[in-house]
Amino acid sequence: MRAAITIGACALMLAEASASAQVLFPPSPFPQPAPTGAQTRTSTELRSAQSEDSGIGLEWVYITADIGGAYTALGALGQSNLGLAKSSAGGMVWGVGAGARLLFITLGARMRNYQLADFTLWSIGGEAAWHAKLGHWDPTVGLRASYGFLGSIDAEAFSATTSASRKDFTLRGLNLEVMGGADYYFNSYFSVGAELGVGFWFLGRPQLTAPTGAPATDVLYTMGGSTNGLSVSGTAHVGLHF
Repeated sequence: MRAAITIGACALMLAEASASAQVLFPPSPFPQPAPTGAQTRTSTELRSAQSEDSGIGLEWVYITADIGGAYTALGALGQSNLGLAKSSAGGMVWGVGAGARLLFITLGARMRNYQLADFTLWSIGGEAAWHAKLGHWDPTVGLRASYGFLGSIDAEAFSATTSASRKDFTLRGLNLEVMGGADYYFNSYFSVGAELGVGFWFLGRPQLTAPTGAPATDVLYTMGGSTNGLSVSGTAHVGLHF
């Protein structure tokens, strides 16, 4: 009888242990917090930037050619003993340039020729510009500093007193130009654009050789002359980029 009671007690204890046994599972992950408004905006902007990527990489070297129109008034800021009857004219301007680019800054050289109605002017020098790349667009502002000089001049541009000495007539000095414009990049290598520029000319001429019969005391032949002028130009250009 006692043995039966002991066996029954052991069987009851085994049943209770079996009933209380539970299968253990790993704890469920913590719920993820909902994204904030700033995180949502950032994700949207990143996706938009990826989908609208222009594909334009870094640029190291540029080569450009431009053509357009210009008006130049050499005496607009004053002149002294110049000896010209016509010092203002309009016409065509063209040029070429090349240089290097580092992110938003370009440094280079440029040559320009002003084919005006009564005379031609040349400028050869350097340029520096700041750029703001906006996708395929590239707005820019910059400054040029050049050696400027007279290329050719029509006889009608001289005053009566200097006409006989026109073979000796030269102008040379400094040309400064402030410019602004924008380019559109079709790809990493090719762009087209437009530009507006305002130039400041500070030119001088040496003493002229007096023709036969000219008064020896005429200031045209005893001293040089100078002129300070302005020019306005608008050009279209194409560019190659590497």
